[in-house]
Amino acid sequence: MRFEEAGSAVVDALEERTEAELSGAQTLEAAAQRFCEILQETFAESTVLARVFATVPYGALPGATRTFVQRLEGVDRLTPRTPVLALLGTRGALPRWNSRQLSEGHLGIPLASAEFVDAIPMIASLVRQLGVAIADAHGVETGIVTQALGAAAGVFYVDDAATAVDSQGRRIIAARDFVREHGVRTVFGFGGAYAITGTFVVTILFTRESIARSHAERFMRLANRFKAATMRPVGRRNFFA
Repeated sequence: MRFEEAGSAVVDALEERTEAELSGAQTLEAAAQRFCEILQETFAESTVLARVFATVPYGALPGATRTFVQRLEGVDRLTPRTPVLALLGTRGALPRWNSRQLSEGHLGIPLASAEFVDAIPMIASLVRQLGVAIADAHGVETGIVTQALGAAAGVFYVDDAATAVDSQGRRIIAARDFVREHGVRTVFGFGGAYAITGTFVVTILFTRESIARSHAERFMRLANRFKAATMRPVGRRNFFA
């Protein structure tokens, strides 16, 4: 199925499946991985890559992810509370995209400062579109402040991955080879914050089709269903297996 073919009945069914298959997950990682699999299986004709990221305190990251974050250029002043937008789930057209441990460049992105985030066009656009402001990462556990949109659910949308630029004229999707080789067209996502912890979670979909923003917004309610199904592991800070 293609995303543009999905009507309300399809989204309703996805909501029900999300609740049924994710509510028993012991960790956010397990739920995120299954959610990516559900989306890829449902929209296999169009999905190049589906990924779920969430803000996790630096001190709660697995060892390999902590090491990855430490080695990023321009990162300093990391503390156990520094929020990191960590890769929790991934499913795509290539086998290496089906395990977060195999990610070469996106295991974790520290949200340590507005300046660091702004240097990454896609992440800068994502947090801006989803209504997230970067706060002093050393003063609060999450380091982010969700505005009205981000607190509930919002949509991240890039009409054409090959041509879209931000306000500074930078390509929002910077991985040019990835876009060209896999025919990536519209990139969209949906996410929001958990009221109980402030943890922010977002699903991002790289697709082979051109999708209208109004149609991408139909999937926004999946963000709230995902959060509802995963409140238990998030509340217990059970992020990773």
